[in-house]
This record gives sequence, structure tokens and C-alpha cells, in this order.
Amino acid sequence: ADPEGVRARDILRRSPADPAARQVMGRALLKNGRPGRATAYFLSVLQGEEAQVERWLDVARAFQADGQMQQAIAALEAGLRVDPQSLEGWLLYAELAQALGSADIAQEAAGVARQLAPDDPRASTYLPVSVPR
Repeated sequence: ADPEGVRARDILRRSPADPAARQVMGRALLKNGRPGRATAYFLSVLQGEEAQVERWLDVARAFQADGQMQQAIAALEAGLRVDPQSLEGWLLYAELAQALGSADIAQEAAGVARQLAPDDPRASTYLPVSVPR
């Protein structure tokens, strides 16, 4: 069993509404291949904490893992409205756009990520592929 998940479960038994424990539990569920349950935990944490970009990113990742790409993008866009300087948000946006076949949007999002962190190599994953002639 995941030690963080066990610790979160213990905290939730004492305080079922504890947001930090619910966040850890959601991450443990996501890590263990249960994105639907993780989404429920993340959404419960999000209520009242909409101004925290990391909350939105967790929701987006859970939707992505559950194959709900449009919901993932909607959550991600909400998170980027909260913090347009979120490197992780822009990288995830590029990943989701690429997965949906929107190469132009993926490249735009990666461009923002490169502006935010020019030395971070992750954004170069979404550079256009040049075709040899």
C-alpha cells in the first residue's frame, strides 16, 4: 500500500473534510490507476480553493487519466486563468493538445512554457518536426 495514501486515509477517518488529506488521497488513487475516484477527491478539495492552480492541475490530470480530455482541458484552462505563469499548466496544456491532435495549439502552449522557463527541456518535446527534403 502507498504510505501517503495510508496516512491520508488515517487523517480522513478523524477529519473527513481535511483538504490536504483529500488531496494526498486523490494523488494516491490516481497513482494506483483509479482516476475516477481520484477526480471525486480532487473536486471536493477544489471547492473553496479555486484560486490555487495546483488544485486545477490535479483535476485536469485525473480527467486526462480517465480519458475525459475535454473536461481535462476545461479544468486546465480554469487553472491557467488563476495562474497564467504556471509552467506545469502550460506543459500539461501542450500535452493534452498534442494528444487531441492539435499540434498548433500544443506548439503555442509549449512556446509559452519556453518563455516561462527557457532552460526547461520539457517544452522542446512539442517543437514542430521538420520534414527532411
